[in-house]
Amino acid sequence: MRHYQLPYTPIVMPRSKKYGNNYWNSKGPKVDRDVILYSDLEYDHWVRIETTPDVIEYCEQPLEITYVLNDKQHRTIFDMCELHRNGSRIFVEVKYEKT
Repeated sequence: MRHYQLPYTPIVMPRSKKYGNNYWNSKGPKVDRDVILYSDLEYDHWVRIETTPDVIEYCEQPLEITYVLNDKQHRTIFDMCELHRNGSRIFVEVKYEKT
């Protein structure tokens, strides 16, 4: 039986124009469950995480937060939380670089 150290479960979002245009559903070997990814970039990041030995566990879409930017309140859901072998926990939001 797998012992999970991350206290998160994925937030499932409905497929819409904003989420799910490039929808991926795959089996995650490190977490032994189906993993849902909502973009090609999230999928590419997930492949990197699955193949990085230092990452021992992860959760996609783990946490929604609110924040203020330019005096306006926004909400976002992190794309992934990673648990590393040294015990560090990293929240990741993947975005394409603007040129």
